[in-house]
Amino acid sequence: MPATKEQLIDLLRDKDFRGHFADYQIYELVAAQIKQLREKHQWTQAELGLRAGMQQVQVSRVENPDYTGSRISTLSKLADAFDVALIVRLAPFSELIDWVAKLSPASFAPPSFDEELQSVVPRMALPRDNSTEAHIPSKIVASQELLSAVAAEDVPADKPATKDTTATALAPVTPTERIPEYAIA
Repeated sequence: MPATKEQLIDLLRDKDFRGHFADYQIYELVAAQIKQLREKHQWTQAELGLRAGMQQVQVSRVENPDYTGSRISTLSKLADAFDVALIVRLAPFSELIDWVAKLSPASFAPPSFDEELQSVVPRMALPRDNSTEAHIPSKIVASQELLSAVAAEDVPADKPATKDTTATALAPVTPTERIPEYAIA
């Protein structure tokens, strides 16, 4: 019988349990998601590896719930192969509890962008975005400018912005500083 939110909150009062619980969410659930998505697409580990630009042994490792060495770059490659988003961020435990409470078999294998678009807009014929890589840098710049604007809103008007890692990561820079040279047409 699954634990209720109240029971889970009570268990999370123990700091050691919180650490183990968070680790479980990171490693075991991500491993299960990757395996379920791969099986949904009826791909072998080798096929997924080919689509993600990695070896079959790497896919096998990431699908192992006991493996704790997954890098964000590896997960990003896998998310790209499945055409789903990868969300990595720090969050309060209350949000983790809500997320766990909503887990279902369907949530383990999220739809790809195209599948999701078809379910949201089943009868509309939307033009497909066939952007070339030449347009990608301008889209990256636009998204980074949006993040910079959001970060600037968080700085109180009476305090000057300090040079911390957040300000540095979101500070406006020239487009060529943001985008590797090989990506600029």
